[in-house]
Amino acid sequence: TNAVAARVDDVLSGKVENNLISVTMLLPELNTSLDIYDRRFLLSLTWEIVIEIVKVRGLTVKVMTQCPTKFGGLPLSVAGLRRHFEGDRELSRESWGEAMDRVRTGDIDAAAVAEDDHVFLVLAPTNIVSAPVIEDCISLAKKVDGKRPIITLNARLDEVPSHSGVMQVQGRKERLDFVKSFYVASYLRCLYPIGRNFPLVGALRRHYPGKWEVWFHKQTEKDGDEEFRLIGEFDDMPTSGQIGDAIKVERFRSSPVPEGLPPSFSLGIMAAMVVVFWLINR
Repeated sequence: TNAVAARVDDVLSGKVENNLISVTMLLPELNTSLDIYDRRFLLSLTWEIVIEIVKVRGLTVKVMTQCPTKFGGLPLSVAGLRRHFEGDRELSRESWGEAMDRVRTGDIDAAAVAEDDHVFLVLAPTNIVSAPVIEDCISLAKKVDGKRPIITLNARLDEVPSHSGVMQVQGRKERLDFVKSFYVASYLRCLYPIGRNFPLVGALRRHYPGKWEVWFHKQTEKDGDEEFRLIGEFDDMPTSGQIGDAIKVERFRSSPVPEGLPPSFSLGIMAAMVVVFWLINR
C-alpha cells in the first residue's frame, strides 16, 4: 500500500503525468482458477489502500465495481464485491467517524464521476464474453482529467471473444494501448514450476519506485525454515526466460559441492554461468 500511496502522491503533485496505476497481487488466495480463491482477501487489500488514501492523506476515494444489471450478471470472482464492501463500510462507520463520508462507491461508469472525487479505485475489473468492461474503463479514464489517479486492483482486461467465438476487431488497438498504458506501482506474483502450483520457487515483485525484483524461495529439509533471497533486479518486467535463468544460477550457486571436488571448481562453474546470464540480458 505504501507503493500505491507514493504513486498517488506523485500523480496529484504533478510529479508524474500518467494517472493510470496498476496494482496486481497474484497470490493463491487471489487466483480465481483455484478453489481457495477468497474475495474477502481481495477486500482486505482494498481497505488497506483505502486507509492510506482516506485516513492518512485525507482524500476522497471512490471504489468502483462492475454493474451486474448492465452486464446481465457477473463472474463469480467479482460477484458481490460491492455489497460486501458497503457492508464493511457501514460496520466501520462508527469507528471512522466523518472520515467514512470520504469513502464512496459506484459503478465503473463515467457517469459515476463526481468533481470532488480525488482517487478512483477500480476493483477487479474483469472482461467477460460479449460484455467487456474495458470499454467502461476507457470511458472512465476519458472523463477523469489526467490529474486524478485511477487505480485498478487485480484487473483482468485481456481480449475476450464474442458468443460466436470471434474476437471483436473494432477498437481493438485502442483497448490494447489502454491496457499497456497503466503504470505498475505494485506487483507480486508467486513463481511455481511450469504447469504446477507447488512447490513455491520464488516470487516476482515490484514496489514503486523500486525496480522489478526476482526472489528465490528456499526451504531447509531439516527444520523446515523458509528463506527468500533477492537474486535479480530489472528496470522492466523480466521475461520468463530471464526469471528462469536467474533461478537456475541461484540454484547452482546454493547447491553443495560434490565430495572429492575442490570448492574452487563450484565457484568457477558458477562464475561462468553468471557471465552467460549477463551476456543474455545485455
